[in-house]
Amino acid sequence: MVTSPSRHVFRALCGIVLLSCCFGCQPPPPPTGESWLPQLADGEFLQPGTRIDFRQRFAEAETLPVILPPLYLARVESSWGGTESWGAWGVGRSTTFSFFLRWQPFDRLYLVSRAAADPRGRKQNVKVVVNGQGIGRLDIGLDWEEHLLDLPAGLLQPGANRVELVYGFHLEGEPGVDPRQLALAIETIGLLAPGQDPQQFTSTAPKASVEIDTDNDALRFSGSGTYLAPIRIPNDAEALELSIDLDGRGTRFRAAVMATDGSEKGLLDDIQGGRRHRLPLQGYRGREVFLIFDADLADGGSVSLNHPRLVQASATPLVASPGDRSSVRPNIVMVVLDAARADRFGSYGYARDTTPLIDSIAAESLVFETAIAECPYTVCSMPQLLAGLSFLQHGLVARTHKLADETQTLAEVLSQLGYQTLAFTGNPNSSRATGSDQGFDEFHEIWRRATGRDRTHPGFLTDLVIERLGQVDDRPLFLMLHYVPPHEPYDPDPEFDLFGDPTYNGQVTGDQAFVQAAFTQQVDLVGADLAELSALYDGNLRMADHHVGRVVTALQAAGRWDDTLFILTSDHGEAFAEHGVLGHNQTLYEEMLRVPLILRFPQGQHPATVEPTRLASLGDVMPTILGYLDHPTPVGASGSNLLASRQDKDRRIHLRTSHQDNTIFGLRTQRWKLMSRGPKSWDPGWFRLFDLEADPAETVNLAAKRRLLQTTLAIRLVRALRTQQPTQTESGEISGADEEMLKSLGYL
Repeated sequence: MVTSPSRHVFRALCGIVLLSCCFGCQPPPPPTGESWLPQLADGEFLQPGTRIDFRQRFAEAETLPVILPPLYLARVESSWGGTESWGAWGVGRSTTFSFFLRWQPFDRLYLVSRAAADPRGRKQNVKVVVNGQGIGRLDIGLDWEEHLLDLPAGLLQPGANRVELVYGFHLEGEPGVDPRQLALAIETIGLLAPGQDPQQFTSTAPKASVEIDTDNDALRFSGSGTYLAPIRIPNDAEALELSIDLDGRGTRFRAAVMATDGSEKGLLDDIQGGRRHRLPLQGYRGREVFLIFDADLADGGSVSLNHPRLVQASATPLVASPGDRSSVRPNIVMVVLDAARADRFGSYGYARDTTPLIDSIAAESLVFETAIAECPYTVCSMPQLLAGLSFLQHGLVARTHKLADETQTLAEVLSQLGYQTLAFTGNPNSSRATGSDQGFDEFHEIWRRATGRDRTHPGFLTDLVIERLGQVDDRPLFLMLHYVPPHEPYDPDPEFDLFGDPTYNGQVTGDQAFVQAAFTQQVDLVGADLAELSALYDGNLRMADHHVGRVVTALQAAGRWDDTLFILTSDHGEAFAEHGVLGHNQTLYEEMLRVPLILRFPQGQHPATVEPTRLASLGDVMPTILGYLDHPTPVGASGSNLLASRQDKDRRIHLRTSHQDNTIFGLRTQRWKLMSRGPKSWDPGWFRLFDLEADPAETVNLAAKRRLLQTTLAIRLVRALRTQQPTQTESGEISGADEEMLKSLGYL
């Protein structure tokens, strides 16, 4: 037992220890340096995705100017009717929805529904299947009811999960009135966590659960969910430091980073509150990534990220730029073959001998393996090629508009550098009416000078080019040729019609009327028909190749070829039923977007350090040519100089089709492609996500399995569409001759 004098000493020692502990428990003072909160604040918070309230979706579809579907972590997948004020119909024999889990545990499935009114008086019997395993059946009557089913432990997994409702019956709809096969009316469907009250689940709508507190330099979470912050990591970044406060037993928090290639790396998993944490960023210097913060909060819990600061390291030196070529003025010849898909060229691995001349040039050229047209139609892709602008900038998405006069094109820049600029085009979607003539001293629209078959024949255009080449002066030459073939009509001369089956006696012809009927599904094609149509296209390409060879021969004869920078590309591709459609301007699959891009340099100047595997676009042609000349690219151009020594690993190319009422938008990275519909045909389940490395044919939609990646790409796409305001277009008019030619090509 402690005696009285000793007790006073003991109390004094305890007081000193307690005082020391209190001072030690005080939060550290805010660190010095510039806050990184503004960068983190520009993010998107996603609710856990535990339910789909179709009434809410109906309200959103009615009131919001939707460009793309809202970014849910839970979504309908297949066999659903449109949303109504009361909910949505499940139609057919079964319907599905999916949801993406990070951490949240659930033990029950929740459903508010009623059956379709069966004339035989049956209740709807619903079999519930979760991740391929049946978990029970529900008998559902005509009145709105709540239903609960227990979920077996371990059935739900982190990542994508899928629920299927299989119906005992459906009602056949009336043709012309309501053709839907109604089975079950659903108001709400979702998941409940252990101990969660269903009434609370339905009576309270999710609230925004992230607060940006600029006064206290903090990012606070008051609800569970995932926060995605798009960030460009500086070149000199070492790490991100911040203190983390956790409130509530059972509260969990983690941080990760997702790169554009879809790879996700954990940065912080074992969270201890009340101290500084360091998130290492060295592997992502100079790149655009998403920082991901996952909050799984206990009831009443919260998380606060305080005083984020960037820790800097020494900057990484850049590779030196190429030597000065500002005084070099080579000839520049750019050939555009309309609707030429890359994989039909021998230099891109095609087995048929469709492009022998071009292949011989490619053998001594830089051949970019993956070059993309943003738009699978001419009127939108040519401004990208001629001005280095994305459609988000030039806005020329319909032929009723033209490129604005203030836009600075490649021809205008080269003209200022002393070039004589000549263009010959066979497509009215690349014409004076659309502004493609800007900067050209001469702009020859072939359809105004030709009649009959010559209007689309590459030989007529080539004859005019060769004649004009004999008259040019000694100035450096910029020559652009836009051939119609291999675009329809698929009408190769007999000597180029080499690839069809000689025994074929079916319905296919290559004339414009039949090709358009096939494209618009007015005729039914069997396998042999499709093969013949494809063979005629290949013959068209072989014919175009021959006439490109004639131009090269003329340049050689004039002594200009050795000093010529030669570019061959296309405005878009062409589909042959790879994804159920023919032609172009309907989808964003590779067969409509991937084009050849071949750069042949003057003798002795072929760059050896360029990566031909890098992702390229038509918008890169202008910056690359000007970069080769050591001339700056006009301000605002979005394309990249492909001769630069550093590849942009996080490059994104925005995509779109032309249809105003049912546009498909997309985002393309080196590895991934995302597609979604908008703006008028809002469909919350229509996302397509393809891994182009593992699935180059784009056959496996990974939108449900890679939900977080789909969401990050969608955020990028939505923001680009909503923030970019095109300023490079003005109203244009189509002349009678242009309209007649457009009709002959099947455009009108």
